[in-house]
Amino acid sequence: KPEGGALVVVSNLTRKTATAALVIDWEKLKGPGELRVVDALSNEAVPLIGDAVTLSIAPLSFHLLRVD
Repeated sequence: KPEGGALVVVSNLTRKTATAALVIDWEKLKGPGELRVVDALSNEAVPLIGDAVTLSIAPLSFHLLRVD
């Protein structure tokens, strides 16, 4: 996005549930204001611990996150 932020795909291509830990470098995304992560499909907020997100991803599935 020109004003900062990103659309991020996190996938699990295995046949077992996986956990993904993401640390978001907010400075590189040039986001104005406070960091916010939302599930782009459900529009639900994704909890942050500092600048990090931890996701449980079902087998052969994905999460689409909007970071802004």
